[in-house]
Amino acid sequence: MVDGEEVTHHLKVGEVLEVPAGVPHIFLPEEDCLTVEWWDGMFEAEEYDFPQYTREIKKRIEEFDRRVRELKRAEG
Repeated sequence: MVDGEEVTHHLKVGEVLEVPAGVPHIFLPEEDCLTVEWWDGMFEAEEYDFPQYTREIKKRIEEFDRRVRELKRAEG
């Protein structure tokens, strides 16, 4: 969110997105990826609700958990 407006960034492999301190943000990858976050100085987090994304995040977590269970069954 920037000035109360939602901003979307579509990143490509190797791109970096710098989010200033204090700016609420959420990352929703479109495919499996590695995300690294780091901070200069002390880290302070404030709870911020993204209700429009909560359902999508839960859906992705449930799908991930389902895939993990399938892989464990296939191994066992």
